[in-house]
Amino acid sequence: MSEVETAPSNGHAETFSVGAILDLAVPFEFPFEGQVLKGRWYKYKTTTREYIKARVTERNDQLTRYRDLQTQIETLADDDTRIVAMTAECEQLEEAVQRTNYSWLTDAIIEWNAVGRDQRLIPITAASFAEIPVPFLVALDQFLVDSRTDKNPTSSGS
Repeated sequence: MSEVETAPSNGHAETFSVGAILDLAVPFEFPFEGQVLKGRWYKYKTTTREYIKARVTERNDQLTRYRDLQTQIETLADDDTRIVAMTAECEQLEEAVQRTNYSWLTDAIIEWNAVGRDQRLIPITAASFAEIPVPFLVALDQFLVDSRTDKNPTSSGS
């Protein structure tokens, strides 16, 4: 068995392009509750260690701030005027953690055919995901992850 050599700079040898993998955009068809969500997504863009570390750090920072606020609230007198603002911030942090959990979808999905009650296309943003039912997001998340590893035979992205 020969060892792998560095590709020559003259371009005559074939190379394995990590960039091409990260930019690989493929279609998907996701069946859910009798409907089919169709779109295109970056199959591997959100799978680098750097990307995952950034999302985990973001989520952990949010959770730490939430816990700190909860601890502070517990030490305050019931009539302390700061409680209302701190409780509101805790609620915002809870929502932010949920958005962070699914933020990779906003970075991975390029386009889709999802429309809201008003029949207008739903933008692929964290704010839009706040209006989408969590069971749908969980199922879409798992579907796309399985599509990366060929566990999902119905995905046209595998």
